[in-house]
Amino acid sequence: MDTRIGDQKGSPEMAPKRVSESVTSQTGTTCTPARDVVYIKVHKTASSTLQNIFYRFGDEKDLTFMLPANGFYVEGVDKFKPSGVLKPPPGKQYNILANHARFFYEDFKKIMPADTKFVTLIREAASHFSSVYSYRVLKRLYKVELEGFSLNPKFYFEKYDLNRKGRVYGGRDPELYDLGFDKKDMNSSTKVDNYIKFLDKKMDLVLLTEYFFESVILLKDLMCWDLQTIVHLNSKIRVPLGKEKGANTLQTNSTKADALTNRLNKWNDGDFKMYDHFNRTLWKKIEAYGRDRMESEIAELKDLTQRYEDECMSGIKVRDISYWSGPIGLKEYVIRKGKEQNMTCKRLGMSEPEFVDYLQKKHKTRLQG
Repeated sequence: MDTRIGDQKGSPEMAPKRVSESVTSQTGTTCTPARDVVYIKVHKTASSTLQNIFYRFGDEKDLTFMLPANGFYVEGVDKFKPSGVLKPPPGKQYNILANHARFFYEDFKKIMPADTKFVTLIREAASHFSSVYSYRVLKRLYKVELEGFSLNPKFYFEKYDLNRKGRVYGGRDPELYDLGFDKKDMNSSTKVDNYIKFLDKKMDLVLLTEYFFESVILLKDLMCWDLQTIVHLNSKIRVPLGKEKGANTLQTNSTKADALTNRLNKWNDGDFKMYDHFNRTLWKKIEAYGRDRMESEIAELKDLTQRYEDECMSGIKVRDISYWSGPIGLKEYVIRKGKEQNMTCKRLGMSEPEFVDYLQKKHKTRLQG
């Protein structure tokens, strides 16, 4: 197959399929690609990598995004605020939500098409909490490094965070919180268990960071997409700028690190139980999909992704985000010279801030007619 990426319209080999075109699977069955999806973007789960897939798909098909009126977050801590999102153009309905938003299922169900798919991406609890603690520099809030926090988390939580309100949260079970669970109920095992059951019923697919390739193959199957649609480059990879303390990470395999992991899992017991549940669910889906088929498609996806990266990108740059997260930068891709106007390459290489700004401007232009 010719692996070259085409011009703005795309070459015949690489051009995205029209929304209404059918896709034929390896098993010979056909289906029509889905285009309506709510993706609940959970912080620090490789969520921006998955977001880019939804952004590219929707932009290529000229679909309507539910976008924040300002910034990156769909407003609403206790309930969804319709005034906080850009209204759809006249005669249009929202097709895709892919920005950070707490999970208000009934509210989103009312304003999205009836066939909308609901998906999210979660990460192993201790690793996730460690990443949140580091990224949001929570030692400033709790006045202690992660190790010290883990030795007595209830004390620090109740002293500094129990009654604090905010859209972004990292005190306890932050993944469940992003997924709409009430902060005040996190001490109740029964309510946690019931909410996990609720998520199991309402989510069409829960992807796992640790099995990202397997997860996006299942997403492809759920949405009736092709492999080109789920090509992805890893987004928002953190790199230290200067000297960064390692106290907030789980990078070693020492006994001390294992003990820290166990303490963090115990503190984030709700996230731990949720991950365990959807880990078992994911592997049941993988078994049903077929191990050999899964491995074959992952290999094909990795090969296709490498072709896109080689064709579109010349390297990486580092964006300094020290103003938010201490001495940290984020890796971002540099589009190869001569490919700057190639929309396939541009979409693939856009950072989250660039893509959100681009989509908001496009949306507002459509609103103006």
